[in-house]
Amino acid sequence: MINLLEKNDYKLNWHMLNGHPLQSWPWGELKKPLWTPVRLGVFKSNICVSVVTILVRKILNLRIGYVPRGICLKDIEMFGEVLDELKSFGKGLGLSQLIFDFDIDFGEIFRNQMENNILTGSEAGIYECERKRIVDVSVKKGLVSSGRQEQPIRSVVINLSKSLDDILADMRSKHRQYIRKAKRNGVSISERGDIDQFCDVIRQIKKEHNYTMHEPEYFKKAWSLFNKDKLAKLFFAKIGKEVVGSYMILFSRESAYEMFGGSCKKGGNLLSNYLMKWEVIKYCKIIGKKYYDQWGAEHSQPGLVQFKEGFGGEVLEYPDQFTFVYDKTKYNLYKIMRKVDKFRRKFLR
Repeated sequence: MINLLEKNDYKLNWHMLNGHPLQSWPWGELKKPLWTPVRLGVFKSNICVSVVTILVRKILNLRIGYVPRGICLKDIEMFGEVLDELKSFGKGLGLSQLIFDFDIDFGEIFRNQMENNILTGSEAGIYECERKRIVDVSVKKGLVSSGRQEQPIRSVVINLSKSLDDILADMRSKHRQYIRKAKRNGVSISERGDIDQFCDVIRQIKKEHNYTMHEPEYFKKAWSLFNKDKLAKLFFAKIGKEVVGSYMILFSRESAYEMFGGSCKKGGNLLSNYLMKWEVIKYCKIIGKKYYDQWGAEHSQPGLVQFKEGFGGEVLEYPDQFTFVYDKTKYNLYKIMRKVDKFRRKFLR
Protein backbone atom coordinates (compact mmCIF):
# COMPACT_ATOMS: atom_id res chain seq x y z
CA MET A 1 0.00 0.00 0.00
CA ILE A 2 1.29 3.47 -0.89
CA ASN A 3 0.19 6.72 0.76
CA LEU A 4 1.04 10.40 0.75
CA LEU A 5 2.93 11.32 3.92
CA GLU A 6 2.64 14.48 5.98
CA LYS A 7 5.77 16.39 6.95
CA ASN A 8 6.45 14.91 10.39
CA ASP A 9 5.69 11.32 9.31
CA TYR A 10 7.92 11.63 6.27
CA LYS A 11 10.82 13.09 8.25
CA LEU A 12 10.57 10.41 10.93
CA ASN A 13 10.48 7.49 8.49
CA TRP A 14 13.19 8.99 6.26
CA HIS A 15 15.45 9.16 9.31
CA MET A 16 14.57 5.66 10.51
CA LEU A 17 15.20 4.20 7.05
CA ASN A 18 18.47 6.14 6.67
CA GLY A 19 17.38 7.97 3.53
CA HIS A 20 19.72 9.97 1.28
CA PRO A 21 19.71 13.81 1.65
CA LEU A 22 18.28 14.07 -1.89
CA GLN A 23 15.26 12.14 -0.60
CA SER A 24 14.88 14.33 2.48
CA TRP A 25 12.08 16.80 3.18
CA PRO A 26 14.41 19.84 2.89
CA TRP A 27 15.64 18.74 -0.55
CA GLY A 28 12.09 18.64 -1.88
CA GLU A 29 11.55 22.16 -0.54
CA LEU A 30 14.83 23.30 -2.11
CA LYS A 31 13.71 22.21 -5.59
CA LYS A 32 10.53 24.30 -5.44
CA PRO A 33 9.02 26.03 -7.41
CA LEU A 34 10.58 24.43 -10.51
CA TRP A 35 9.70 20.97 -9.18
CA THR A 36 6.76 19.91 -7.02
CA PRO A 37 7.72 17.26 -4.43
CA VAL A 38 5.33 14.35 -3.86
CA ARG A 39 6.25 12.52 -0.63
CA LEU A 40 5.20 8.90 -0.32
CA GLY A 41 5.34 6.05 2.14
CA VAL A 42 5.04 2.39 1.16
CA PHE A 43 3.54 0.19 3.88
CA LYS A 44 3.50 -3.54 4.49
CA SER A 45 1.44 -4.88 7.43
CA ASN A 46 1.11 -1.25 8.62
CA ILE A 47 4.89 -0.85 8.77
CA CYS A 48 6.59 1.76 6.61
CA VAL A 49 9.10 -0.13 4.44
CA SER A 50 10.02 2.71 2.09
CA VAL A 51 9.80 6.48 1.73
CA VAL A 52 10.19 8.12 -1.66
CA THR A 53 10.05 11.68 -2.93
CA ILE A 54 8.99 12.04 -6.54
CA LEU A 55 9.85 15.47 -7.95
CA VAL A 56 7.27 16.42 -10.58
CA ARG A 57 7.75 19.03 -13.28
CA LYS A 58 5.67 20.12 -16.27
CA ILE A 59 7.53 21.05 -19.46
CA LEU A 60 5.25 21.97 -22.38
CA ASN A 61 2.78 19.04 -22.53
CA LEU A 62 5.13 16.70 -20.65
CA ARG A 63 4.66 15.80 -17.01
CA ILE A 64 7.95 14.37 -15.75
CA GLY A 65 8.57 12.55 -12.48
CA TYR A 66 12.07 12.20 -11.04
CA VAL A 67 13.31 10.20 -8.03
CA PRO A 68 16.78 11.49 -7.06
CA ARG A 69 19.00 9.05 -5.14
CA GLY A 70 16.13 6.72 -4.18
CA ILE A 71 14.56 4.32 -3.37
CA CYS A 72 14.87 4.43 0.45
CA LEU A 73 14.19 0.86 1.65
CA LYS A 74 13.91 -1.13 4.85
CA ASP A 75 15.15 -4.20 2.97
CA ILE A 76 16.66 -4.47 -0.55
CA GLU A 77 14.52 -7.60 -1.06
CA MET A 78 11.46 -5.28 -1.22
CA PHE A 79 12.90 -3.30 -4.13
CA GLY A 80 10.72 -4.92 -6.81
CA GLU A 81 7.49 -4.56 -4.79
CA VAL A 82 8.14 -0.89 -4.05
CA LEU A 83 9.00 -0.25 -7.69
CA ASP A 84 5.62 -1.68 -8.71
CA GLU A 85 3.84 0.62 -6.25
CA LEU A 86 5.68 3.67 -7.59
CA LYS A 87 4.98 2.79 -11.22
CA SER A 88 1.26 2.52 -10.43
CA PHE A 89 1.24 5.78 -8.46
CA GLY A 90 3.09 7.60 -11.25
CA LYS A 91 0.39 6.61 -13.70
CA GLY A 92 -2.20 8.20 -11.40
CA LEU A 93 -0.17 11.42 -11.43
CA GLY A 94 -0.47 11.54 -15.21
CA LEU A 95 3.27 11.31 -15.79
CA SER A 96 4.74 10.81 -19.24
CA GLN A 97 7.77 9.17 -17.60
CA LEU A 98 9.20 8.42 -14.16
CA ILE A 99 12.99 8.73 -13.88
CA PHE A 100 15.05 6.98 -11.20
CA ASP A 101 18.60 7.72 -10.00
CA PHE A 102 19.02 4.79 -7.64
CA ASP A 103 20.92 4.82 -4.37
CA ILE A 104 23.15 2.09 -2.92
CA ASP A 105 23.28 1.11 0.76
CA PHE A 106 26.81 1.88 2.05
CA GLY A 107 26.22 -0.17 5.17
CA GLU A 108 25.40 -3.32 3.22
CA ILE A 109 28.52 -2.87 1.11
CA PHE A 110 30.95 -2.45 3.99
CA ARG A 111 29.32 -5.12 6.16
CA ASN A 112 29.64 -7.62 3.32
CA GLN A 113 33.25 -6.63 2.82
CA MET A 114 34.10 -7.30 6.45
CA GLU A 115 32.16 -10.59 6.58
CA ASN A 116 33.73 -11.89 3.38
CA ASN A 117 37.18 -10.33 3.91
CA ILE A 118 36.90 -8.51 0.60
CA LEU A 119 39.44 -5.82 -0.12
CA THR A 120 38.30 -2.32 -1.01
CA GLY A 121 38.31 -1.27 -4.66
CA SER A 122 35.61 -0.87 -7.26
CA GLU A 123 36.44 -4.16 -9.04
CA ALA A 124 36.44 -6.28 -5.87
CA GLY A 125 33.60 -4.53 -4.03
CA ILE A 126 30.63 -6.65 -3.03
CA TYR A 127 28.40 -3.69 -3.95
CA GLU A 128 28.46 -5.05 -7.52
CA CYS A 129 25.95 -7.68 -6.37
CA GLU A 130 23.53 -5.04 -5.14
CA ARG A 131 24.11 -2.87 -8.20
CA LYS A 132 23.40 -5.83 -10.52
CA ARG A 133 20.26 -6.74 -8.59
CA ILE A 134 18.90 -3.19 -8.95
CA VAL A 135 19.60 -3.22 -12.70
CA ASP A 136 18.14 -6.71 -13.23
CA VAL A 137 14.92 -5.96 -11.33
CA SER A 138 14.52 -2.60 -13.09
CA VAL A 139 14.75 -4.24 -16.52
CA LYS A 140 12.38 -7.02 -15.44
CA LYS A 141 9.85 -4.41 -14.30
CA GLY A 142 9.88 -2.71 -17.70
CA LEU A 143 12.20 0.23 -17.03
CA VAL A 144 14.63 1.36 -19.72
CA SER A 145 18.14 2.77 -19.31
CA SER A 146 18.04 6.55 -19.76
CA GLY A 147 21.52 6.76 -21.24
CA ARG A 148 22.38 9.67 -18.96
CA GLN A 149 22.70 10.57 -15.29
CA GLU A 150 21.54 13.60 -13.30
CA GLN A 151 23.54 12.71 -10.18
CA PRO A 152 27.18 11.56 -9.97
CA ILE A 153 27.60 8.07 -11.41
CA ARG A 154 30.79 7.50 -9.42
CA SER A 155 31.90 8.44 -5.93
CA VAL A 156 34.44 7.60 -3.22
CA VAL A 157 33.11 6.65 0.22
CA ILE A 158 35.26 6.46 3.35
CA ASN A 159 34.35 3.96 6.05
CA LEU A 160 34.42 5.95 9.31
CA SER A 161 34.14 2.86 11.50
CA LYS A 162 37.92 2.55 11.12
CA SER A 163 40.23 4.34 13.53
CA LEU A 164 41.55 7.76 12.53
CA ASP A 165 45.04 6.25 12.32
CA ASP A 166 43.78 3.59 9.89
CA ILE A 167 41.88 6.17 7.81
CA LEU A 168 45.04 8.27 7.63
CA ALA A 169 47.12 5.21 6.74
CA ASP A 170 44.74 4.39 3.86
CA MET A 171 45.52 7.73 2.22
CA ARG A 172 48.22 8.19 -0.37
CA SER A 173 51.44 9.35 1.23
CA LYS A 174 51.32 12.60 -0.79
CA HIS A 175 47.93 13.43 0.72
CA ARG A 176 49.27 12.97 4.25
CA GLN A 177 52.24 15.13 3.31
CA TYR A 178 49.98 17.87 1.90
CA ILE A 179 47.82 17.88 5.04
CA ARG A 180 50.93 18.57 7.13
CA LYS A 181 52.20 21.13 4.64
CA ALA A 182 48.89 23.02 4.66
CA LYS A 183 49.30 23.48 8.40
CA ARG A 184 52.82 24.80 7.87
CA ASN A 185 51.42 27.17 5.25
CA GLY A 186 49.29 28.73 7.97
CA VAL A 187 45.95 27.22 6.96
CA SER A 188 43.43 26.73 9.75
CA ILE A 189 40.02 25.04 9.62
CA SER A 190 37.09 26.59 11.43
CA GLU A 191 33.38 25.98 11.95
CA ARG A 192 32.99 29.70 12.61
CA GLY A 193 31.56 31.54 9.63
CA ASP A 194 28.29 32.12 7.83
CA ILE A 195 26.55 31.28 4.58
CA ASP A 196 27.56 34.61 3.03
CA GLN A 197 31.23 33.65 3.42
CA PHE A 198 30.48 30.26 1.87
CA CYS A 199 28.81 31.99 -1.10
CA ASP A 200 31.81 34.30 -1.48
CA VAL A 201 34.02 31.22 -1.93
CA ILE A 202 31.59 29.79 -4.50
CA ARG A 203 31.61 33.05 -6.45
CA GLN A 204 35.41 33.06 -6.46
CA ILE A 205 35.63 29.45 -7.64
CA LYS A 206 33.08 30.13 -10.38
CA LYS A 207 35.02 33.20 -11.54
CA GLU A 208 38.44 31.51 -11.49
CA HIS A 209 37.43 28.26 -13.19
CA ASN A 210 34.42 29.33 -15.28
CA TYR A 211 32.38 26.52 -13.72
CA THR A 212 28.62 26.20 -14.16
CA MET A 213 27.31 26.50 -10.61
CA HIS A 214 24.16 27.46 -8.77
CA GLU A 215 23.58 31.08 -7.84
CA PRO A 216 24.22 32.16 -4.20
CA GLU A 217 20.46 32.25 -3.49
CA TYR A 218 20.30 28.49 -4.09
CA PHE A 219 23.00 27.77 -1.51
CA LYS A 220 21.42 30.17 0.97
CA LYS A 221 18.09 28.38 0.61
CA ALA A 222 19.78 24.96 0.96
CA TRP A 223 21.57 26.07 4.12
CA SER A 224 18.40 27.52 5.63
CA LEU A 225 16.38 24.35 5.00
CA PHE A 226 18.96 21.73 6.02
CA ASN A 227 20.41 23.66 8.95
CA LYS A 228 16.91 24.09 10.39
CA ASP A 229 16.69 20.30 10.71
CA LYS A 230 20.32 20.00 11.87
CA LEU A 231 21.20 18.18 8.65
CA ALA A 232 23.99 20.50 7.50
CA LYS A 233 27.30 21.93 8.66
CA LEU A 234 29.62 24.62 7.25
CA PHE A 235 33.41 24.43 7.41
CA PHE A 236 35.90 27.12 6.44
CA ALA A 237 39.56 27.05 5.46
CA LYS A 238 41.28 30.30 6.49
CA ILE A 239 44.56 32.15 6.18
CA GLY A 240 44.37 34.48 9.12
CA LYS A 241 40.87 35.92 8.78
CA GLU A 242 40.66 35.39 5.02
CA VAL A 243 38.40 32.51 3.92
CA VAL A 244 40.01 30.55 1.06
CA GLY A 245 37.81 27.46 1.05
CA SER A 246 34.53 26.14 2.40
CA TYR A 247 32.39 22.98 2.45
CA MET A 248 28.68 22.54 3.09
CA ILE A 249 28.23 19.00 4.40
CA LEU A 250 24.78 17.37 4.43
CA PHE A 251 23.86 14.50 6.73
CA SER A 252 21.64 11.45 6.82
CA ARG A 253 21.26 9.29 9.92
CA GLU A 254 24.44 7.32 9.20
CA SER A 255 26.38 9.26 6.58
CA ALA A 256 27.92 12.61 5.70
CA TYR A 257 27.87 13.96 2.14
CA GLU A 258 30.35 16.48 0.76
CA MET A 259 27.70 18.15 -1.38
CA PHE A 260 28.87 21.72 -2.02
CA GLY A 261 32.01 23.81 -1.81
CA GLY A 262 35.73 23.77 -2.52
CA SER A 263 38.78 26.02 -2.41
CA CYS A 264 39.62 29.08 -4.47
CA LYS A 265 42.99 29.22 -6.29
CA LYS A 266 44.78 30.82 -3.37
CA GLY A 267 43.46 28.14 -1.04
CA GLY A 268 44.43 25.43 -3.52
CA ASN A 269 47.95 26.78 -3.79
CA LEU A 270 48.24 26.63 -0.02
CA LEU A 271 46.80 23.06 0.00
CA SER A 272 43.84 24.13 2.15
CA ASN A 273 41.56 21.61 0.42
CA TYR A 274 43.60 18.69 1.80
CA LEU A 275 43.54 19.91 5.37
CA MET A 276 39.88 20.97 5.18
CA LYS A 277 38.71 17.55 4.00
CA TRP A 278 40.76 15.76 6.67
CA GLU A 279 39.32 17.94 9.44
CA VAL A 280 35.80 17.39 8.13
CA ILE A 281 36.35 13.61 8.03
CA LYS A 282 37.53 13.71 11.66
CA TYR A 283 34.52 15.79 12.70
CA CYS A 284 32.08 13.41 11.01
CA LYS A 285 33.64 10.42 12.77
CA ILE A 286 33.51 12.19 16.13
CA ILE A 287 29.76 12.92 15.80
CA GLY A 288 29.10 9.25 15.05
CA LYS A 289 28.65 9.12 11.30
CA LYS A 290 29.61 5.78 9.75
CA TYR A 291 30.41 6.85 6.19
CA TYR A 292 31.77 9.91 4.39
CA ASP A 293 30.67 10.29 0.75
CA GLN A 294 32.94 12.60 -1.24
CA TRP A 295 30.11 13.00 -3.77
CA GLY A 296 31.27 12.58 -7.31
CA ALA A 297 34.52 11.32 -8.85
CA GLU A 298 33.81 11.35 -12.56
CA HIS A 299 36.43 10.19 -15.07
CA SER A 300 35.76 13.38 -17.04
CA GLN A 301 37.54 15.26 -14.21
CA PRO A 302 40.78 13.29 -13.68
CA GLY A 303 42.31 15.85 -11.32
CA LEU A 304 39.28 15.68 -9.03
CA VAL A 305 39.29 11.88 -9.18
CA GLN A 306 42.96 11.75 -8.17
CA PHE A 307 42.31 14.17 -5.31
CA LYS A 308 39.33 12.26 -3.89
CA GLU A 309 40.65 8.74 -4.41
CA GLY A 310 43.86 9.79 -2.66
CA PHE A 311 41.94 10.00 0.63
CA GLY A 312 41.27 6.28 0.48
CA GLY A 313 37.87 4.66 0.69
CA GLU A 314 35.73 2.59 -1.61
CA VAL A 315 35.16 3.67 -5.20
CA LEU A 316 31.46 3.17 -5.89
CA GLU A 317 29.79 3.19 -9.28
CA TYR A 318 26.05 3.70 -9.13
CA PRO A 319 23.49 1.91 -11.33
CA ASP A 320 22.47 3.60 -14.55
CA GLN A 321 19.58 6.03 -14.50
CA PHE A 322 16.40 4.17 -15.42
CA THR A 323 13.04 5.42 -16.70
CA PHE A 324 9.57 3.95 -16.70
CA VAL A 325 7.79 5.22 -19.81
CA TYR A 326 4.02 5.80 -19.63
CA ASP A 327 3.68 7.65 -22.93
CA LYS A 328 6.21 6.62 -25.59
CA THR A 329 5.43 9.54 -27.92
CA LYS A 330 5.95 12.11 -25.18
CA TYR A 331 9.06 10.31 -23.96
CA ASN A 332 10.57 10.48 -27.47
CA LEU A 333 9.76 14.20 -27.53
CA TYR A 334 11.54 14.55 -24.17
CA LYS A 335 14.67 12.84 -25.56
CA ILE A 336 14.71 15.23 -28.55
CA MET A 337 14.38 18.19 -26.17
CA ARG A 338 17.33 16.90 -24.11
CA LYS A 339 19.52 16.61 -27.22
CA VAL A 340 18.62 20.14 -28.31
CA ASP A 341 19.36 21.45 -24.81
CA LYS A 342 22.73 19.66 -24.76
CA PHE A 343 23.61 21.24 -28.13
CA ARG A 344 22.52 24.67 -26.92
CA ARG A 345 24.60 24.45 -23.73
CA LYS A 346 27.68 23.19 -25.59
CA PHE A 347 27.72 25.53 -28.58
CA LEU A 348 25.47 28.49 -27.81
CA ARG A 349 26.72 29.64 -24.41
